[in-house]
Amino acid sequence: MIISEKLKNKEDKTMSNFFLVSVPVGNLRREPKEMEFVYTHDELQETQVLYNEKVILKKKERGWCYIEAEEQKTFGKKKTWQGYPGWIRDENIISLKKVLTGKSLIIKSKISKVFNEPTEKSQVLLNLLLGTRLYISDEICESKDFYKVFLIKGETGWIKKDDAFLKQEMFHERDLRQQIINTARLFVGTPYLWGGRSIYTPEINIPTGVDCSGLVNLSYRTVDIDLPRDAKDQWLVSKDILPDEIKIGDLIFLSEKNNPERIVHVVLYAGEEKVIEAYETKTLVREIEFFQRFGIKLSQLKDSVVKIEDRFVYFKRVI
Repeated sequence: MIISEKLKNKEDKTMSNFFLVSVPVGNLRREPKEMEFVYTHDELQETQVLYNEKVILKKKERGWCYIEAEEQKTFGKKKTWQGYPGWIRDENIISLKKVLTGKSLIIKSKISKVFNEPTEKSQVLLNLLLGTRLYISDEICESKDFYKVFLIKGETGWIKKDDAFLKQEMFHERDLRQQIINTARLFVGTPYLWGGRSIYTPEINIPTGVDCSGLVNLSYRTVDIDLPRDAKDQWLVSKDILPDEIKIGDLIFLSEKNNPERIVHVVLYAGEEKVIEAYETKTLVREIEFFQRFGIKLSQLKDSVVKIEDRFVYFKRVI
């Protein structure tokens, strides 16, 4: 993998500034204002954070907290990598009392129930969304169907093994790539949400969905790869490939019209000359033929960067 060194940044932070997200999904806003319109282009919507994501508290203001989402990197104005900044309601985060380490899992199903006991007949403590990361208890557990996991307030719960991905379960690149595409396909039919980074879940009291880079970020996160949040930053940490080298899970980036330096869109290559993308506001995530999307067959392209009509198209790889 090629992204780890590019994302390293030395930072001096005290434990008192570390918080965890305490809701299944929370909005991160450019200004301390609630979302007024659903599934429109809301310029104040920055991203979304999932339960147990680590954030850094910068300041508080009238029931809001200005934070940096540590697990969603962006290349900031100071030309260094930092957590994605924005405002979140203060009741959506909780102070981190203890640093958890060790083996972790990522939820790979759309929604996973956290049970009080290792049986589906027991009490449901939480409903968590795809991409949520949890730490596994070291204590010896005799359940063959469940993992015992830590929750943010110190209690424990049980997650079905079929709902989770453990990094050590897969040793081959092809398995990782297939899992990335399997995840992306779960989003097909999900509403496009500007600044969205969550699987569509109408049962919870917050708009859910993805934009183009949110889809890519979550699809990679299920194999424990934390890509940057935005398409331009995902482009920065990936390497050039030729079209005839492309594999499932590789990325295709598009520039702004006639501006090769400004990356504005990203799609996932799904194999067999198909791509998966969150296209634009008021549309649904789709899997579509490369030719139908770009007006040319992938097999006809020879360079790592090509101009199709008025946009530059880049072929890139992360793993």
